[in-house]
Amino acid sequence: MGVERKIIVNGGSDNARELVSGDRYAHVAQTLWAEKDTGTTAGTSPETQYIYTLLANTLYANESSISMVYNGVFADSSGNEKYIHLYFGGTEISFAGALFESNLAWQLRVEVMRATNNIVECMTTLYRDGIAPKLRYVEISGLDLTFNEYEIELELHSPDNAGDVSVHNGRIVYYPAP
Repeated sequence: MGVERKIIVNGGSDNARELVSGDRYAHVAQTLWAEKDTGTTAGTSPETQYIYTLLANTLYANESSISMVYNGVFADSSGNEKYIHLYFGGTEISFAGALFESNLAWQLRVEVMRATNNIVECMTTLYRDGIAPKLRYVEISGLDLTFNEYEIELELHSPDNAGDVSVHNGRIVYYPAP
């Protein structure tokens, strides 16, 4: 019996996907990006806090996916309006409505799975301390995951008061197709 070699796909600039006969991809999750710097709204206009560029061909096979987690806090500001926006290639995939909670922790969890080279399916869940989660499903079509890169952008917005929303950390993890 031969020794099985595991090849971990980096998703980096080389994006090599060729295997020697008999080799298989190792089904190992890999962190693509992580950030622990706090970002807080400085004004009352939408502000990009974190941005990551998903390189072309990272989601190279159907059912490969990325998982994102962002953690933050709503300030104690008497129920002012707050927004958390997450965009994939310019399309909003997060819950788009106003939030009015104060002095609460929040967590945004997102799964983006490649359905085809041209379509990703996105499921977003927003958790807030002591409040029922908000769910949103978005399908984005017209993509070319093989040849184009796509920005993933977290934007916070507090039109009533600067500093009402902050994010403390985030992570993006890649999962190969099963």
